[in-house]
Amino acid sequence: MVLYMVTKWQTRVSYTNNFKRLILTKQNTKSPILPGNTVIVSDVTSIYNGYQGFVQRISGDRAAILFDYDPWEKLITIPIKNLKKQ
Repeated sequence: MVLYMVTKWQTRVSYTNNFKRLILTKQNTKSPILPGNTVIVSDVTSIYNGYQGFVQRISGDRAAILFDYDPWEKLITIPIKNLKKQ
């Protein structure tokens, strides 16, 4: 079996009974998290798990998230791997 990538499609060639089959499947690609995006915290060890906020800035592997709720506002930094884009 030969496996290689073509843009956002995954191409797989399989050999069965001396016939070639070309199978194209959509690759699961994540869109990047950029400043201005709305994200949800998905870290079970954080007190902010499940909170929704706005990305203010990104530095290295962490993002500054602004939580803007009615009685309070808070800006915290969270690793990007613990965020889900909404």
